[in-house]
Amino acid sequence: MYDRKYSKVVLPKDDWLIQRDKLADLVIKTLAIDSKDMVLDIGCDNGFVQQKVARVARKVVGIDINPDALKEHCGGEAMVMDATKLVFPSSSFDKIYSLHTIEHIKDLQSVFHEVDRVLKPGGLAFFVYPWELFRGMAHARGAWKIHRNPFLGYRFHVHRLTPKKVLKFASGTNLRHVKSGLIFMRTPQWTTLFEKQGE
Repeated sequence: MYDRKYSKVVLPKDDWLIQRDKLADLVIKTLAIDSKDMVLDIGCDNGFVQQKVARVARKVVGIDINPDALKEHCGGEAMVMDATKLVFPSSSFDKIYSLHTIEHIKDLQSVFHEVDRVLKPGGLAFFVYPWELFRGMAHARGAWKIHRNPFLGYRFHVHRLTPKKVLKFASGTNLRHVKSGLIFMRTPQWTTLFEKQGE
C-alpha cells in the first residue's frame, strides 16, 4: 500500500494542501528544538520537514515504513522502520514528532510504548493528525488519486483519532499529556503534546 505510487501521487513534494513548511515551523516551535537535541521523525516520508528541523537540531533521524519514499529522501539520516518496533536503544532521543502518520498505524498502542521507551525522561513528543467527521475523510483526496474512489480513505486511515482517543492509546506509558488542540491550516488538524515523566 505504501509504495512508490503512494509517495509520488498522494504526497508529491510540491503539494499545496499539505503545507510542510508550516508543519516544520510548528514542530520547531512546539518542541523548542535547539542545537542540543537528538530528534526522531516518525513517518518522515521524503524528509522535507526533517530537513528543516535538522537546521536547528543537533541531529534528526527519520524513519518510514515506505522504502520508496526514502529513495528520494532529502532530510539526512533515514531508515526503513516500523514505528511499533523501533530499533533504537532506550532513552535515545530528546524530542520526537510525527506528522499525519499515527492514523495509518493499526497497533497504535505499541507506537506509544516505543515512543515512551526511546524518549529520554523529560523529553517531549508531538503528534499531528487529521480532524475527521468519519474515518478516512481527510484521505478522500488520496483515495481518489490512488483508487479513483474518494470513499476508500478508510483503507489508509485505520483510526479516526481525537485527543481523547490518543490519550487512551498512550495509557500505561510514562507519557504525560501536556496539551492538545485544533489548528487550522488548509485543513483542520489535531495536535497532542506529551512529556515523558521520570528522572
